[in-house]
Amino acid sequence: MKVIFLDIDGVLQPEYSQKRFEIDRKAEQKKMAEKLNDENILKLNEYDFAAAYVDWHKEAVENLRRLILETNSVIVIVSNWKAFYKDVNMMKLFFKLYNLDQYVIANTVDLQTRYLEIQKYLEEHPEVENFVIIDDAYEYDYKKHFPDNYVTCNHGYFKKEEYLKALEILNRK
Repeated sequence: MKVIFLDIDGVLQPEYSQKRFEIDRKAEQKKMAEKLNDENILKLNEYDFAAAYVDWHKEAVENLRRLILETNSVIVIVSNWKAFYKDVNMMKLFFKLYNLDQYVIANTVDLQTRYLEIQKYLEEHPEVENFVIIDDAYEYDYKKHFPDNYVTCNHGYFKKEEYLKALEILNRK
């Protein structure tokens, strides 16, 4: 199994994108719940829904989709979003907006330090043969603990150059 340990803010959600405040969040949420035939969409916080719906960067989402499909990978969420959506099925709803929900398999356990969360996940899942960490933060000490498996999103979202690096990591033997 190949795993993408995924952060959201600064990877899919650029800091500068604030379109969610300019739309009718409730109406759009209701429309998407109907379109996707999933009432659970309405259980999401309207601002979080709108952030995923209009603020997630389209190129970043498409780069993630390509990475998943080209490497046959799955997603494990390491983002702070999991603090509010502990149930992975709730996290999947955000990815359902982009037809990527089937690839989200877990949230890491909150241990206050992401590298420890990833380390614990890897220890508990020996079936993971390869992984990449995609995050925008340096403070999580990934370079020290996972120097060969870390991709930093320096430019606000998951761009093509980061996608290519992640692809190389996941295709490594």
